[in-house]
Amino acid sequence: MVTSSVGAVIAPIGQLFHRRADIALRHMTGQTEALRPVASPRGLRAAGVTVADRSG
Repeated sequence: MVTSSVGAVIAPIGQLFHRRADIALRHMTGQTEALRPVASPRGLRAAGVTVADRSG
């Protein structure tokens, strides 16, 4: 009986953590996509950041 009662408590907690992790991952994916244009050399130059030329 102990195993089944522990499982009955742990299973919903695990589902809740997985759901929250999925929400956080989607949020971080959106944040990363939003940063990509700024982090590109063209985006940095547009923001006034000097980009070192290492092409030779």
